[in-house]
Amino acid sequence: MLPESLAGVPVTALGVALIRAGETQRPDRLFDDPYAELFVRAAEPEFTGPDASPQARATWETLQRLAPAMTARAVSVRRLQDYLLGAVSAGCTQIVELGAGLDTYAFRLPWAEPCRYFEIDLPQMFGFKEQVLASHTASADRRVVPADIEADWWERLTAAGFDDRESTAWLDGGVLDYLPRRRVHAVLNRIVAAAAPGSRYACVLPAQVTGATGSGIAAITGASKAAQRPATGFGPDLADWLSERGWQVEVQSQADAAAYYRRSLPEDGSGGGYLTARLP
Repeated sequence: MLPESLAGVPVTALGVALIRAGETQRPDRLFDDPYAELFVRAAEPEFTGPDASPQARATWETLQRLAPAMTARAVSVRRLQDYLLGAVSAGCTQIVELGAGLDTYAFRLPWAEPCRYFEIDLPQMFGFKEQVLASHTASADRRVVPADIEADWWERLTAAGFDDRESTAWLDGGVLDYLPRRRVHAVLNRIVAAAAPGSRYACVLPAQVTGATGSGIAAITGASKAAQRPATGFGPDLADWLSERGWQVEVQSQADAAAYYRRSLPEDGSGGGYLTARLP
């Protein structure tokens, strides 16, 4: 259960922040995210303070207990940050992150070239995120886009300065897997139609797309398994769909990514994977 003061911030977003904070403390860390701990410190009193409900306390205890075992998510963060850095090095001048949550790529990555970084998420999410990060400076030209991906996101993105004439790196860390299939197709059709040459796209693939098992980050609190329902997400043919539209597509399994970064995964954490695509 989420405390009222954190309404609009998904428990899974806080769970991922806990995972990133824990990974940052490891001597063999895959990435360094000093901002993750700030989110944890800001949220914890709302779950454990004297006015917290028993349900809120139980939720926080579950997060703390399960986060250290979520190796797959740490691998995912590293895999996606390498994608972003590579895209900017290759000439992308804009990044658009769909469902940015509490991610901090725009603050902590050493960009090879100046870039604009658009973060799209619901206004309630930014209400918490911006308060925590108010005294910190982003390493990119960060543009916050409070919008609903199921509604007016494109209009708000262009109003924030997005230029579809420039090469763009698009990132979906998993949010589209929880949206109705019709809406996901509309979002991707919009992205593909507006893509300039050299643009890139990356997303995390759910387990059923790669043919593997694994519950992913939703398991951290027993969160909605909407991504496992046939009516959500793009479906199993995203790679073919992009290829048919001229994109060069690569798919990597979670297990192969973990092996590349020399991390072992728990038996139930090897499902899913990553899709990256480039428009020549």
